[in-house]
Amino acid sequence: YPTGVGALIVSKRGQPVLLKKYYGGGTVNIAMSRVDFHEKRAAFSSHFEDGTLPFLSIVNLLEGFNTLQRLIPAKGDKNTMERISIYVFQLAKYGYEKLAALKHINNQPLIKFYNHTGFKDSRYQGGVITFNILHKDGSFVGFAEVACMAATFNIQLRTGCFCNPGACQWFLQLSDNDIRNQYASGHICSDYNDLIDGLPTGAVRISFGYMTKKQDLDNIINMIRDSYLTSQENRLQHIDIDKLPMPLKHIPEKLKPHLKEICIYPIKSCGAFKVTDSWPLANTGFLYDRGWMIVNEVGMPVTQKHHTRLCLIKPIIDRHKGILELTFANMNSVIVKLEIESEQNNIVGTSLCRSKVCEDLVSGYDCGDKVASWLTDCLEIPGLRMIRQCAGRKTQDGSAKDISLSNQAQFLLVNRSSVIWLAKKIFTEKEILAHTVDRFRANFVVETQMPLEEVDFESLIIGDAEF
Repeated sequence: YPTGVGALIVSKRGQPVLLKKYYGGGTVNIAMSRVDFHEKRAAFSSHFEDGTLPFLSIVNLLEGFNTLQRLIPAKGDKNTMERISIYVFQLAKYGYEKLAALKHINNQPLIKFYNHTGFKDSRYQGGVITFNILHKDGSFVGFAEVACMAATFNIQLRTGCFCNPGACQWFLQLSDNDIRNQYASGHICSDYNDLIDGLPTGAVRISFGYMTKKQDLDNIINMIRDSYLTSQENRLQHIDIDKLPMPLKHIPEKLKPHLKEICIYPIKSCGAFKVTDSWPLANTGFLYDRGWMIVNEVGMPVTQKHHTRLCLIKPIIDRHKGILELTFANMNSVIVKLEIESEQNNIVGTSLCRSKVCEDLVSGYDCGDKVASWLTDCLEIPGLRMIRQCAGRKTQDGSAKDISLSNQAQFLLVNRSSVIWLAKKIFTEKEILAHTVDRFRANFVVETQMPLEEVDFESLIIGDAEF
């Protein structure tokens, strides 16, 4: 019950001829309403999960209507269904008005509603409220997070597109390309992949019935107010994973900041070496990070501010072989040893060694004529040398500074979510996100649920290391 079918057994030999021309809920990964496109789920059995006609449920409809008439009899000029319709509409209107009144501290609305009429007339608006929650900067909160938070308060909410891809696409103002891009990014019908590039893939719905009480609705409103008119850190502390249903248990971990990349910049102002595994720490930051720099014939650092082609020099570090390989387009690479043997040390004399980085004095070992000649050929600048920092930097008052050749700090961090937010604000031409992120030359590339969260970071814990 209610299908009347206990099981459907199909021989694998018969699968090729069981080709349905129609499809229903639960059988597809994607269905588009404006173009003739859908894709069925991979498992053969899932193609039939839309089932057969529910003949047992149809037979029971009369008994169901009789039960409603017994519980909610006709009154005055209103029959049972009219009374239920008025009741659920009044609940929905009350909830809509209460939620619409919720504002962030900057007076921005907390809720983005999806409806046609604003709950003015029960003839055109049913007993449902469909919405998404907004951060104070206007960005979206994912519906999976909202479902998690609600489950912690023993509230079950319907989320997603509610098996209505056409209305979902229209209200969320998604183009056909947006839908296809979300699918290409891994989102399928009924999953909890709620935000892709900051855009929602679905929404949250509160549905009312004859048995719904005003107290139930007040509990939902209070949950939303108490959870989302506060910081995300405080909000996540309320989520009890043990209380979550199995499909939602992975969501709290997803909401934490995620480390996307570790980047090392061995040579100041040159390209990045992207770490694919763990990487050692030193007292100046990451091992080998900004440990070398290129100087001109008078000992001054050569930087991207005046020589943008420096970014085309790509370093490759092989710690096992102890080498730093430098590459440049249409040039043979050159090898530099990571550690210079003491008898080969050539501490550059005062005229060349005593360079400055952000007004701090720097001493270094010269890395030799071979790499110097290679740099001159690549950059077409005569007299270049590459030096390896050999001691801590000295400030203008002579005190030591435990830092590499970076401009300000041992570690630099950028948030992908903030870069996306910034790009939408200032860039007129679309650029590949990875290229935009690389411009910031950060050691840590993280991603948070909302932009600018990193502004409030007091510390960052990665594995056993705290920064």
